[in-house]
Amino acid sequence: MASISSPKSVVLTRDHPPCLQPVTARKDLHHLLVETVLSLCLLGDHEPLPKANETVQQRSLTPDDVRKLIDAARGERLGALVVVGLGTGLRPGELTALCWDDIDLGKEVLTVRRSLKRDSGKTLRLDVPNKASASLRSIRLAPPVVTALQEHRKRQEEEQLRVGSVWSTEWPDLIFTTENGTPIDPSNLRRLLRKLSRRAGLEQHVIPYVFRHTTTSLLIDAGVSVEAVADVLGDRPVTVLRHYRHRVREVADAAVAPMTALLASSDK
Repeated sequence: MASISSPKSVVLTRDHPPCLQPVTARKDLHHLLVETVLSLCLLGDHEPLPKANETVQQRSLTPDDVRKLIDAARGERLGALVVVGLGTGLRPGELTALCWDDIDLGKEVLTVRRSLKRDSGKTLRLDVPNKASASLRSIRLAPPVVTALQEHRKRQEEEQLRVGSVWSTEWPDLIFTTENGTPIDPSNLRRLLRKLSRRAGLEQHVIPYVFRHTTTSLLIDAGVSVEAVADVLGDRPVTVLRHYRHRVREVADAAVAPMTALLASSDK
């Protein structure tokens, strides 16, 4: 991979706003912006950019959207995937790579050990990060997530008995699979979420990474510290704030209570 050189320093003055800067200065500014974006894209494990034909406007679901989506997924063969995704904020590859030996339903703990990825030959494979990676983590599960997994396991066992030898022996322990027991292709996951989005009556279709954005935004909105959320996501706090946290309230009201107390006390 080609290295990125240090961008030139560009100084903009009050007398010469960007639109009126000399052509060379504006080119340097453009160069600086492009290289900054490229450097950010090359750092760490970030979600892929949307495809050219994929419109992505909604970055996080509201609490009402979450309820609608879970209701729409109820009874769906892979409905538990929606509950687990929203309840843990896993990356799509981590979610579809989950195996039953990653889950301790008795202790209500999920351990992230691997991710489902495509190799250069377009074949899906399980990728195991190095032991120092922050993505390797254990997460305490909320009771609704545990219940969803328990129900899903029972449904999956019944499905395996029904299809018999058709069930894949290559992926025997995967939690979320196709009807033949093979891994879920990313395009099929997107298709499922589009269908559920329409059924739920959401304004924008849900893409897999919206789970991660939603978990982050709702936890921080509920008062959970950024550091604690980063531990759940297996990511850095700075990435959590810059990349995954979005405002989920139509009206920002966090200042009302403290400012009411402060201003009231100043009147005395």
